[in-house]
Amino acid sequence: MSLITEGVVMKKTPLKRMTCALALGLAAWGMSLARAADVRVCMFPGSPSVALDTQVVSAVLQHIGMRAVAMPHAIREGDDDGISLGALGGILKNKCDIVAGFPRSNVADAVHDGVLLSRPYLRTGYAAFRRQDAGAKRDKAGRLAVTYGSPAQLIAVREKGALLNFEVTTEDTVAAVASGKAQRGIAWYPAIVAYQHEHPQVRFKVRAVASDYGHWDLVMMFGQRNAALRKRFDAELEQMAATGALARLTETWRIAAGNAKTSTASDARDAGPDRVIASHAFAALDRSAHFVGNRKPSLLRVAAAAGQADIMGPSFTQAQALHGHDVYAANCAKCHGAQLQGNVGPALQGPAFAPATGSSLTLSGIFNYMQSNMPADQPGKLKAQDYADVMAFLLMRNGYQSGTSKLTAAKALKSQALLESHAAM
Repeated sequence: MSLITEGVVMKKTPLKRMTCALALGLAAWGMSLARAADVRVCMFPGSPSVALDTQVVSAVLQHIGMRAVAMPHAIREGDDDGISLGALGGILKNKCDIVAGFPRSNVADAVHDGVLLSRPYLRTGYAAFRRQDAGAKRDKAGRLAVTYGSPAQLIAVREKGALLNFEVTTEDTVAAVASGKAQRGIAWYPAIVAYQHEHPQVRFKVRAVASDYGHWDLVMMFGQRNAALRKRFDAELEQMAATGALARLTETWRIAAGNAKTSTASDARDAGPDRVIASHAFAALDRSAHFVGNRKPSLLRVAAAAGQADIMGPSFTQAQALHGHDVYAANCAKCHGAQLQGNVGPALQGPAFAPATGSSLTLSGIFNYMQSNMPADQPGKLKAQDYADVMAFLLMRNGYQSGTSKLTAAKALKSQALLESHAAM
């Protein structure tokens, strides 16, 4: 998950100050309860909701007579693929009793077997926003800022004719709207709240988005060994909800319903199976962005399938690779770089994309992902052969040799070869 995921990143300096201050607050609060049982509490690095997460976990533990002990370095920043759920299970087993601020969604709700989740303490998610002083422009006017590789992108591409402005992090997305670079945006709502806390002179008009990809809950994570603690924690959360104490704590973090229509499962149905699968990938990418620093999103990792008869990859012609370059330049370079070096999107050349050995990407996996989800601002808009020609161009740039037979979409979808670099060392 480098939540994330995906992936809503706030700049590190102010958030590190906030995290340190909150850690000191937790420690001071814990010292006043010297006889209480210690509970090790961990936060996701860079999470914009860390202030709320701390308030909630502190209040609940205090009410059940326990002492919170902050563990500020237990969860470290992950690599480009983020913090996995398995790794969080290990952290909960060895370093933390509670991990606060985990986002959960009905469309991306996979949980590791060793992890237990509390009842939600905040219903949140993705929100559409624009500057409050932007005038009486229509809600759908102007450039739309979104974070590349996030659920916000999935939401935005369903808006026909939208002119998308891709950003690397969610703080960049919010800042783009604040500065006027984009006229409106879709972003993780806690990041919008945190940005306004850091920049009180900036105010936004915000409304909930009508998409299943937009609705998330914040919960606490527990390891299996702390099942009894989770039960007590949930009981206290329920009591706080009944008395209104929880609503008072979370008031400024809740999205106003606005004029968004009630969402149904139609988003997932209309999107088709490929897009639903992609939603899980984007959610994981964006979680990394929420919580694990300024990382660029990585491509969907696809497990290598059995059978590698075409281990060197299917044949393609030089002519189609050259045409693929033209298609790439017109549709892909703005996100992935003119030289495939990466920009807001990941690099498509080099060891991060095609390592010399040990790849976990099959050609069919990457081609299926590309055909279903690219270009990012208008997925699926190219012809099947154009996608195949772009694939040929990517193969050529990663050291594959052209041949005499043309690569087709059908051949690419069948190829179980691993995508590994064949460039000369």
